[in-house]
Parts: sequence; C-alpha cells; structure tokens
Amino acid sequence: MKKWMKTRILYRVSIVMALALFTLWIPLGFTNHNINYDFVESFDVLFDQLKEHYVLGEYRETDWDGLYETYMHGMKMAEEERDSYQAYKLLRQFADSFYDGHVSASFESKDEEYRQRYKEECAGMDYGFSIVRHADGRYVVVNVDQELPVYELGVRDGMEIVSLNGTPVEQLVNEASPWFFSFPIEEDEAFFKGLAVMSKLTGTLQLTYKDANKAEHTISLEEQGNYVGRFDQTYEIMMHNNQNGNLTYKMLDEDTAYFSLTDMLIDESIGRESSEREVEQDRSYEELHAQTKYLLDRMKEQGAKNLIIDMRGNGGGYAEVSMAVASCFLDQSVVFKEGIYEAGKKEYDVYEEIVCPAENEWGNGQVVILINHNTVSAAEIFLYFMRHQENVTVMGFTNSCGAAMSVEGANAPLFYMSYSGMLTLDENDEILVDPGMDRQCKIPVDIRIPLDDKAIQNLFVEKNDYVLQYALDYLQ
Repeated sequence: MKKWMKTRILYRVSIVMALALFTLWIPLGFTNHNINYDFVESFDVLFDQLKEHYVLGEYRETDWDGLYETYMHGMKMAEEERDSYQAYKLLRQFADSFYDGHVSASFESKDEEYRQRYKEECAGMDYGFSIVRHADGRYVVVNVDQELPVYELGVRDGMEIVSLNGTPVEQLVNEASPWFFSFPIEEDEAFFKGLAVMSKLTGTLQLTYKDANKAEHTISLEEQGNYVGRFDQTYEIMMHNNQNGNLTYKMLDEDTAYFSLTDMLIDESIGRESSEREVEQDRSYEELHAQTKYLLDRMKEQGAKNLIIDMRGNGGGYAEVSMAVASCFLDQSVVFKEGIYEAGKKEYDVYEEIVCPAENEWGNGQVVILINHNTVSAAEIFLYFMRHQENVTVMGFTNSCGAAMSVEGANAPLFYMSYSGMLTLDENDEILVDPGMDRQCKIPVDIRIPLDDKAIQNLFVEKNDYVLQYALDYLQ
C-alpha cells in the first residue's frame, strides 16, 4: 500500500458541516439519562477535553486560564438560574473565541431551537437593506427591498451610507460583532462585518445616505421585522456557493471548461470501521483519480484549453480525495504531514509523511480556482497542492476559511464541541493553512475580486454569477 494512500482523516469543514458530525456523537453524550447534569459540570468536562486535545492550543497561544474564568463564571450564573438558553449562548461564545472554523458547539436536544433564537437575537431589526464594505472602503447599501419604503424613498443598491441615527457608519461597523461566524482570518471578517451592523439598531431609523449624484439625504424608516431573513439572503448572494454536482463538467465556451468540486467526500467509506475505510479509500483513490482523468480527457477532446474549477462552498472531506484530483494537475509531487502534540508541549510529533504524486494529466493549460469563505478543510489541502503549479490562479471575494486540521469531538453530559484534533503540516513541519494569533491568511488568493460598483450591480440587481464571469473574462 502506498504511503500517500494511508491517511484516514476526515477533514471537517466550517460551522455548518460541524453540525453534521455532531449527529454521530448523540448516542455518546445526549441520551435522556444525562439530562440532570448541570452546566458547571458539563463545561468542566468539556473544557478539560479541549485543553488536553485541542491541537492548536500552543500555536494559538490559547489563554486557557482566562477562558475558564470567563465562561465558568457565566455557567455558574446560568446554573443558579437554571437558564439553559444562557448556557447555550455562553457555549457558543466560548467556541467562537477560538477563531477556528473547525470549532463549533452544540447543546443537548435544544440545540436547533436555541441556534435559531440566538441568530434572531443577535441579528437586530430589518429596514429593507443590508450593508457591505465597498472595495474603495466606503459602506454601501445592497439587497434593497423594492417592496418596502426604503426603495420608495430613493435608496438603491450601491449607494453610500453616511450615518445611522446620526452615528457614522464606520463607527457602528467597528463596534459590531460578527455573530454569524467565527472568522479565522481577520481580513475576511472585515469583508463581511458590515452585515452585523443591524444588531446595533432598533426602533425608528434615521438613515443618511448619498444618492448617485453624491447629494446627501436623510430618511426615516420603521422596523420591518427581524433581520435574519435578509442577512441569510444577502450572505447567500455574496457567497454564491457552488450548487452543481460534484466531479461534473461543462463547456463554457470553445476554449474554457467548467469543473465542479462541491466536496471532498468518499460516500461509501463514511461510517465504516477504520480498517474497512482504509481499504475503501485506497480503492476510491484509484477510482477518483481515474474518473478525474477521464473527465479532463473529455474536456480536452472538446477543445478546452483553460479550466475553471469551482470550489465555492466546498466543505472538505477526505484528504485522499484532494490528492486524487490534485495529482492530475501536478507537475511535481507535494508533501504534507500529519502530527499530534501533548498538552503543554510546544514541539509537535510528526508521525506520518504523505506525498501527493504528480501525474500532470492536464498539461500547461490555464487553471482558475474559485473559492470563498466556505471553502474549508480538505478543500484547503487541495488548494495547498494546486498553488505549487505556475498555471494555477486562485480567486474570490475572500480567502478560503483557514481551517485545515482534522476534526475531533469532545463530549460532556449536556454539551458537545468539535475541534481541531490533529495537525496538518507542510514539508518543513510548519502549520499548513491555519493562521496563528495574527489571524493572517497563510494561503491567500492570487486575485481578490473587488466588491465594486460592477460587482454589486451584477450580484444584487442583475442576479448574475459575477465571480464565474470574472474568471471567464480573466482567461479571455
């Protein structure tokens, strides 16, 4: 068996995919007989597991004592008041404090109910629009609802916001907390942070904006219900996650093919015993590699000289899937490693070196990879492989998530958390993707697509897939 086939790690994906893994742990930690355990004991159990096994603890200089003091104090108060929703909020905030796309929390049987309640509580009120940061640094309105007074009073997508209730919008953005995700990369948090401004607003809103001629206007707007629905819609438009089938392709024009990668999973191996999975994954590597090669050959037969690989929303999966596809493009092999560490040690123990082979089935044709913040985990391992190629360009509005460790689960009587549990390292034994305390991206996009007037018009008015069109224009 080849060494590069041996990895059995399920690389997990962002907060959304973490919840899928949570269901596998329900029988261990969430049966009815555990319902009487208190929040303090549950948090103690959970905290001890994380402190012992969270693999980025030393790398991120985690202040375990400070975290314990802060959140245990809150848990004691929640326990005294038997306020399970308050305990959920504390658990969620505790998870977010790690700034790790693989760290997420769940609370007993109330998790779905509390998660929605938390979103609505944090979101604030809707006034018929969202706020985003323009590429030139201004804050502008987008997703303006044509059925509401804000549109009737003259506000249009792309117009600059001056102030809200007399407070400069920049100040409100700086004060806002992005409640919707914990962003490992600070630059990408800044891209989305305008969406959190509504959490600061309630009651009648005095909106001051500039029209297309730069003339300033102030209008009065009333609440239109909770902002969650509009946030979800705006976020989905900005992300435009790939909804096409995995490992499928189509020709965009006579020279350019589109290749869809929605995940890095091997469906038939999930849920089996580890020994069975190893056999299945070895077989699946060969099958996936052969399938990818076949598809690339078909594209070339149809005249494709350039290729756009769509990985927006790719939530990760297995490293061998990343290797099976990436090896078709590599002109030189790429090494990565897996490792662990003991709590309190600053040196990591590397226990396996894995080589992604170079088989270069595509040749020298140009390759553009589309990503977004929801490109996570094993998908980022794929980006690491592909960035070694001179003919590859990675682009998107944001970088990928910045979370490429393997995932583990910590269980307590009432709580569950996923966390980064095993290292992925480069050939020099350095952390591969995940940022340190500086929250700076380690594999940045080659081209950060600007959210400018043209992008806003295409996304929110014409409803186009602007990122895909941008890539196609780049190749022509």
